[in-house]
Amino acid sequence: MVIERSYNKIGNDVMGGLFVFFLVLLPMLVLEKWIPTLKRYEIPAVLVAAALAVAVVIRMRRLSVVSRARKRLAQDIANGEAEVQKLDIVDAIKVEEFEDEGSNYYLKLKDGEVMFLSGQYLYEPEARGSFPATRVSLAFAPFSRELLNFGCEGEPLAASAVLPSFDRARIKAGKVPGNGDIVPIDF
Repeated sequence: MVIERSYNKIGNDVMGGLFVFFLVLLPMLVLEKWIPTLKRYEIPAVLVAAALAVAVVIRMRRLSVVSRARKRLAQDIANGEAEVQKLDIVDAIKVEEFEDEGSNYYLKLKDGEVMFLSGQYLYEPEARGSFPATRVSLAFAPFSRELLNFGCEGEPLAASAVLPSFDRARIKAGKVPGNGDIVPIDF
């Protein structure tokens, strides 16, 4: 089923791109019949039509992603529920920030699992000196997975190590954990 969806998205992108391409190019070709001097603008017109088609497809894709996120968040609001996680933390390792994606931490939980937290929402608790802490709570919207609330409830806990930031290649390859992910690594 996942393969079907990816083919549908590609098909929609191709069809949308072709539609815009011909929508921009067709008037130029029609006018060319009556105005012969337009012939010299044929190649630039094709390039402009292609650029507009690509821009429209990219814009449509972005709007689609935003629309899906809004629908998930609307469903969470309609349900009126949140998933709250309370984490007991025994150790923390900070990962230096890359550009402005926010602070990054590997947190060793009391039960031995390792959770990765990342985001600009950590700036304020870090500045206050309340994060990392021995106990934190996270409230997520259950369907959209949007972080609704973050609180530090335990004692401040100094990070035991600081790692260099993730490099560009690792980020592009999608090998950086997501916010709130449990990661299968040795601490």
